[in-house]
Amino acid sequence: TRAEAEQLLLQQSLRESHERALRSERLAQVGRLAAGVAHEVRNPLAYVQANLRFLQEEWKQQPAGDNCAEVADALKETVQGVERIHQIVKDLTVLSRAEDTPTPPVPCSLAPIIDSSVRLASVRLKSLVKLSVEVPEVPLAVAEPRRLGQVLLNLLLNAADAIEEGKVNDGRVAVKVEWTGTRVRVLVEDNGPGIAPENQSKLFTTFFT
Repeated sequence: TRAEAEQLLLQQSLRESHERALRSERLAQVGRLAAGVAHEVRNPLAYVQANLRFLQEEWKQQPAGDNCAEVADALKETVQGVERIHQIVKDLTVLSRAEDTPTPPVPCSLAPIIDSSVRLASVRLKSLVKLSVEVPEVPLAVAEPRRLGQVLLNLLLNAADAIEEGKVNDGRVAVKVEWTGTRVRVLVEDNGPGIAPENQSKLFTTFFT
């Protein structure tokens, strides 16, 4: 009986190890896919940016007309939109970059990390929720910027999913930074339905939603 029990435990351990290896490979594939898409988008995006700047300069040379200000404003807004896409692609490239060895935590500023995560999540959030971000001046925090950015992005996207699935009419998500003595705390809060008790034990299971 003891031998059978040990055999079952060994088989279960092997299955779990195999599943972990498969999950790691899936994550690596997603990272490579994201990096490849970002790379492909970046090149045509550069052409669009250059052409828009050219059009802006050419338009400045035109004589003023009735719709001159409107066209100038439209060009300006278009340039700003393309620059936003460029920044999102840049953030995605950094976030998806595969690393062979973990980077040790270093003193880093939280504001740019939070800004990057919010930019990436805003594509999903802006049509669902009202987002507020409070990042006061705080000392440098010891963290690994890329991994911290991944955590924040996941929390923001999970909040959007919960609010959408819960059919919350006035969805709200807040990101706040607090400094208490020697600790810096980052809080992500939402007014979604919360996590069901039966799911709380599975929060750290990869790919569990």
